[in-house]
Amino acid sequence: DPHLPPTELGLLAIIAYTSGPLHQKIAEYEGPYRSTRPRAEMDRLAQWKALIADTILRIEKTPVPVVRRNTQLASDDLAAYVAGATIRVDRLTSVTCAGRQVYTGGNADFVIHTRGGVVSVAPLSAYAGSEAEGMLDPGSCYQVAEVIAGKENGRPSLDELSYPARTIILHEL
Repeated sequence: DPHLPPTELGLLAIIAYTSGPLHQKIAEYEGPYRSTRPRAEMDRLAQWKALIADTILRIEKTPVPVVRRNTQLASDDLAAYVAGATIRVDRLTSVTCAGRQVYTGGNADFVIHTRGGVVSVAPLSAYAGSEAEGMLDPGSCYQVAEVIAGKENGRPSLDELSYPARTIILHEL
């Protein structure tokens, strides 16, 4: 129930997620090798993910009009980001609330315009000193407003494996 305060276990789960180990496990759980994992481990990770998602929905949003995320996307995932497309965020997704991109190295730099802000998890994050970390609401939808090709040697590049990353502008619906 989003009207109830977050539980202590839920807040501890967010700490575990933002500090890395649980994040890596959940990413593996959602990755291409998920079918090779033992069923009990998959069920446990699904429970942790559900607890984190429920906790995020219970925390009041911080009004931040624009957040950022840099990530590496597979070419078929990247292909979904075309102007006008609607994207639903079903995964646990962290963002930076800082005024600049904190992490680089992926093939996609997202600039996300929010309607009501994001859930700030900065006080719970292991990266509190270097990033103002937030989380997008699970299930939120965004429209792709623009995709700007990254430039390499002054030339636009839309090769999905290239760097620098393309910039993808999203607006929350």
